[in-house]
Amino acid sequence: MNQIDKIKQLENENNQLIYKNSILEKENKKLKLSNEKAVQRRSWIIRKLGLFFVGPNLKKSIQKSISEFNENKKISEDSIVNLSTNLIKRLTRISFFTFIVALIPLILLTLQNSLLSQQNKLFESQNTKIDFQNSQIKAQTEYFKNQNLLFLNQNQKIDLQTLLLETQNELLSYQNEKVTAQTNLFENQNTLLETQNTSLSKQTYLAEAARRSSQMFIMGEVLTAVNEELKTEQNSSDTLSNTLVGRVISLSRAMKPYKYLENNEIILESSSPERGQFLIALVESKIDSIFFEKRILQNSDFSKAYLNKAYLSNANLANINLGGAKLFGVILNEANLKNSELRYSDIRTGNLNNTNLTESNLGFSQLEFAKFNGSILHKTQIFSSNARNIEITNAKATAVNFDDTDLTSSKLNNSQLIFTSFNNSKLNSVNFNNSNLTNSHFINSILNFASFKESDLTNTKFSGSIIDNADFRNAIINNADFSNVKSLNRIKVDKSDWLSYIKNELKLKGSETIYNEYKMDSLYDNGIKKPIYYLVVKKHK
Repeated sequence: MNQIDKIKQLENENNQLIYKNSILEKENKKLKLSNEKAVQRRSWIIRKLGLFFVGPNLKKSIQKSISEFNENKKISEDSIVNLSTNLIKRLTRISFFTFIVALIPLILLTLQNSLLSQQNKLFESQNTKIDFQNSQIKAQTEYFKNQNLLFLNQNQKIDLQTLLLETQNELLSYQNEKVTAQTNLFENQNTLLETQNTSLSKQTYLAEAARRSSQMFIMGEVLTAVNEELKTEQNSSDTLSNTLVGRVISLSRAMKPYKYLENNEIILESSSPERGQFLIALVESKIDSIFFEKRILQNSDFSKAYLNKAYLSNANLANINLGGAKLFGVILNEANLKNSELRYSDIRTGNLNNTNLTESNLGFSQLEFAKFNGSILHKTQIFSSNARNIEITNAKATAVNFDDTDLTSSKLNNSQLIFTSFNNSKLNSVNFNNSNLTNSHFINSILNFASFKESDLTNTKFSGSIIDNADFRNAIINNADFSNVKSLNRIKVDKSDWLSYIKNELKLKGSETIYNEYKMDSLYDNGIKKPIYYLVVKKHK
């Protein structure tokens, strides 16, 4: 650090000291003023006290006496009298004041004695209460001693009770072990009884099957007789005698359905394999079809026949009773099943293509994956059935009753379905493309993702249905009824003004409500190179 920096530093320190000195001087002045004020206050107080004790008259008398003495070297009688009088008054005032001051301790002592007297009384009362409390504590102590004795006695009894409970628990544990062993024995016994019952049931069904197997011999005799009559040269019409017809009908009725073993298990529902074999044999006998229908099938009973995967193609089975029959995977293409009874039957995966099912009854049946392509289903009853994934394409299915039926993912395209009823049915993802659905009913049905492209829906009723994501592009909907439809969200249509079109031009039932609740939207389809129009629900404020 050079000499200039040191000088600057010293100047700064000097300035700081000057600043601090000025502050100290200001504070010193303030202290002097405050001291002077304090001295003035003390002088004023002393003057006031002196004036109170001496009095202004006594002061004047003294001053007058001193003045006379200084002037005349003597004091006049009046001045002496005046001075004496004021002095006596002042002494009297001081004495009275002193008396008052002396009287205060006496009063305080009197009050203190009174308070001490009251305190003594309270102490006496307190002592009395303490003595009573001590007596109560002694009594309570005695009670505690008695209580402790009772607790001791109770604990001894509890220990005894605990010992008895432990003994009881041991006995119960031993008893439970015995009960468990007994239960296991009962379970083993029940298992053996169930096995025995199952064996007896199997034995019973086997006995029934053995008894019914005797009918096979009768069936063999009847079929032999049928074959002989059909072989005769005189029988050019391929018919049977009345006697043989009676035997055939009687045998079909006698072959009752029953439960039998299949894969070492008793089947759940009774069935008749004999009826199935008998029917196949009769079909293969090549009896005249009209004679077979009128004389045999109309009067025979083939209900609950076992015909799984049977080959009955081109067979004439009109008016046959196959109610409850097992027809899983059956081949009945191009067959005649007109007026047939097929309720409660199992026709899953069956092939009934190009089959005539006019006025047949397939209600309450299992029809999953069955095929009816090209078939005739005029006035056919397929109500309350499981018909998921069936195919009825290029068919004439007029006035069919599909009420309460599950047709999910089925194909009904390119078919005549006029006057057909789909009320209360599940029709999700069903393909109705290019079909004629004139005057059909879809009341209270579920049609989500169903497709009606290029279909004729004239006079068709959709009231009360749910039709979300369905496809109505290029469909004819003249006079269709959409009243009280529950939902039409995102259905595809072929016009950007479709809502105005059905409301103002077609004036469809329910179109006013649809117009108010939905709006048009679109999405460009790169595949067809044009937009797809669809309905969306309006968001009401």
